[in-house]
Amino acid sequence: ELNRFWGFDRFVQFTDIPYRGFRYDLYGGIPDQYSLGFVRDSLLAQVGQPRFLFFITMSSHFPWYEPPPVVEDWRQLDGIQKMDKPEKIGKTIERYAASVRYELEVLTRFILETEDDAFFILVGDHQPATLQDKLEGIFDAYAVPLHIISKDEKLVQAFFDDGFSEGLLPDTSKIRLLRHEEIYPVVAEKLLQVSR
Repeated sequence: ELNRFWGFDRFVQFTDIPYRGFRYDLYGGIPDQYSLGFVRDSLLAQVGQPRFLFFITMSSHFPWYEPPPVVEDWRQLDGIQKMDKPEKIGKTIERYAASVRYELEVLTRFILETEDDAFFILVGDHQPATLQDKLEGIFDAYAVPLHIISKDEKLVQAFFDDGFSEGLLPDTSKIRLLRHEEIYPVVAEKLLQVSR
């Protein structure tokens, strides 16, 4: 259904990823570092630009199992067989924090290892667990974070000029709310603005 809706040229599912390492959670257990590395090096490398990748992170999903290690080369994860079963170690907030740290490191590495003209949009599918109390009563429960990442300083500045703010902890008095369908025209406008 998703493939028909979005019209992707290629839809990569669990069975398409040749992962042979430890299963880190009950959702299939493939580390996001492995999935992203496989897609970038095996699939995106075969197609020309422009390219579009839609990726759903899984390693940071509730109930937050112990995250995989971050390795120098994603292929190294095939050789890790570290425990008998996925484990939930520590308090819920500690597991959540470890998952977020893992995801930030993996996404940061992926972004830094990608071409300089790449442009990233990170969108949450729900409010971050640690911000729910802070945002309650201020925003709709379905409001989610949106992060714009680029190595192009002019492009980043164009978003700042339009009310976006830097960092992970938002100033709730200055947040700009966008509906999902509004993301496209805002992004298109900024890309056109900096290409002139």
